[in-house]
Amino acid sequence: MNSSLKLSITVFLLCLSFSAFAQTDINNESFTCKFLPVKAGGQIVYLGKTHSFSLDIVAKTVKVPQVEGKAENQTFLEVDTNTVQTSTVPLPQPIPATMLLSNLTEAQKKETLEGYVNYELDYFTNELKVSPANVVKEWRTINSRLFLIWHFEFGATATGVDKTFAAQIYVSTICFNQVLDINMPVYKKNELEGSKTKLINIASTLKTYDKRLTPGK
Repeated sequence: MNSSLKLSITVFLLCLSFSAFAQTDINNESFTCKFLPVKAGGQIVYLGKTHSFSLDIVAKTVKVPQVEGKAENQTFLEVDTNTVQTSTVPLPQPIPATMLLSNLTEAQKKETLEGYVNYELDYFTNELKVSPANVVKEWRTINSRLFLIWHFEFGATATGVDKTFAAQIYVSTICFNQVLDINMPVYKKNELEGSKTKLINIASTLKTYDKRLTPGK
């Protein structure tokens, strides 16, 4: 075997090894969320071991309310006069070998996000006893990233606090090994498009990093 061929094989094997390591690295990520107030509103930063992602909230005022029973993966914000929630949901493990999280195909992204939305709708129906009505889904590419924008209306049989809202709207995408969800309640049906625009504006600020950020620097 000549030296140039040996070098080519060595480089090829090293690339395969690096890809496998990178895939495992992303698969095993876990993220903590921090909110950073800034002059123009605030920033939500998700910090992993070797990856991070962030969202900018541009507003006159951004407050972090105390929410009883809030899960660790949830962040609630009062953005001017609106309530905005962000959450992260890990992708089911083990990640199939055919899914390279650093380079998902569009079909894999769509299948994953569709599965997530169906899971959420089942949770509302079976656990929260809320029957989502008139579910609408829309695929949108924002800054070269695929998002699933979806909403549902609260049915006529809604009880308790659900009767306060007309609908709930979400913008969902994949960040590393997580589904990132940005959502807000809609109080009147004629506010739906305005709420969607607000969530898209937040989603358009999403940035991902192949490193752990140092918040505030």
